[in-house]
Amino acid sequence: TDAVNKLYHNGLIGYAKASMFVVTYPEAIIESVIAPSAVTKQQIELRKGENLDVDGMLTLMIDIGFERVDFVYEPGQFSIRGGIIDIFSFGNEWPYRIELFDVEVESIRLFDPLTQLSQRNLSIVHIIPNVQTHFDTHEYVSVMEAIPSETKVWIQEPLLLVDKYQEAFERLSSVSTIDLDTDQIAVHRFIKEKRFTPTHKFLTALKSMHVVLEGDQTELIPAAQSVH
Repeated sequence: TDAVNKLYHNGLIGYAKASMFVVTYPEAIIESVIAPSAVTKQQIELRKGENLDVDGMLTLMIDIGFERVDFVYEPGQFSIRGGIIDIFSFGNEWPYRIELFDVEVESIRLFDPLTQLSQRNLSIVHIIPNVQTHFDTHEYVSVMEAIPSETKVWIQEPLLLVDKYQEAFERLSSVSTIDLDTDQIAVHRFIKEKRFTPTHKFLTALKSMHVVLEGDQTELIPAAQSVH
């Protein structure tokens, strides 16, 4: 969701335009994602140099599913200690550390929660809600529907892609209906809550994209260009 959100905002008014590349595989794009427009309505944006209402932010963090702790060590947690705010956003490898000068955001950086060492500085961050609890089913869309329509999609072995996609979709759909052992109740719940995009919806969404195909082709995926 965080990756799709970054693609969605790239180049929009108020956001810098960057060259962005995403490498993925069939089993990964089967899972539907939250529509970026829905995420935007609930996300918290922090910018270096802007003023921050700490009390208001505390309320917002709790509203979007975060837990206040003394020290963050896993996604979904945040802490406030004087002028230092640590936030471990959902989907992030590292938490954010926001340092305030009075009410102004003086710095934003990623840091290692074990060593407390900084990883890199940032000028803007987006804190996204807990996608497992804060969105309705109708707010899920396929990955192809979520990214900008002008995105160039390069597909290696399109015929194999369609076969692998359909095979994985059927496998995941059947797993969600079987009875699992008592010890695997949590796994069963996780699988059932997953939302998957059927093959035909994925292919329909591809038709509005600029597609470049490499390898054995299929009439199910129209190409803007063909590379042999």
